[in-house]
Amino acid sequence: MRRPVVGEATVQTHAAQQQPEQFDDQISKRVQGLRQVALDINDEIKKQNTFMDDFGNSFDNAGSFIRKLRERVKGVAAAGGHRIVWYLVLFAFFVFLVLYFLIKFKS
Repeated sequence: MRRPVVGEATVQTHAAQQQPEQFDDQISKRVQGLRQVALDINDEIKKQNTFMDDFGNSFDNAGSFIRKLRERVKGVAAAGGHRIVWYLVLFAFFVFLVLYFLIKFKS
């Protein structure tokens, strides 16, 4: 068995010490990358939650508006304004019919 020379032992020891340090550096870089991805995901989730809350509030406001409108139409119908309600229904039907044909022939 050959006995290592003093210079060889130093190179081998130095190389053996560098490998764990390189491995630690690689792991550290990967952990930092994963940490940044996790922070980006967290920010995106916060933005999406805010968006969904605003979206839900908009739907609540629209539902409240439709309920109030329905009550007003019922009030007009109860006051003897059946003819006005029919005119309103026919007008809405006519508007949707015109929009349908405009979209159909524009394509």
